Amino acid sequence: MILIGSPIRVRGLEHLPEGPCVVVANHASYMDGLVLTAAIPARFSFVVQDGAANWPVVGLVIRRMGVIFINRTSAREGARQTRDLIRRLEQGESLAVFPEGTFRKEPGLMTFRNGAFSGRGTCAGTRGSLRDPRHTSIVG
Repeated sequence: MILIGSPIRVRGLEHLPEGPCVVVANHASYMDGLVLTAAIPARFSFVVQDGAANWPVVGLVIRRMGVIFINRTSAREGARQTRDLIRRLEQGESLAVFPEGTFRKEPGLMTFRNGAFSGRGTCAGTRGSLRDPRHTSIVG
């Protein structure tokens, strides 16, 4: 992030539980995934809509990152994948989710997508520390 002129400051990581948890952050820009990846420990797996796997450049990167892809168009498949996420949590994996599923120019939270996450606890992200207020930075 420093290389692109947007250093981040992370505070509150001590509040993350030692065991499995879900980090939930609002989605305000394409930078969100990069910022959250830089901010939280590597033990977190990102949950991403399956269409992103086919995006030019980004799709290749996130597939290599090992993200967990979720089908947002099939209720049956989404339910199966949600059960899989719960099993992953029970087995000790931690997850990172943008439950809004997308972003818009206007500030503020959008409605969370149905079935966006199930978990034991959350840590909220906040808006505004990057130079452009449309971007999100993460503080615990």
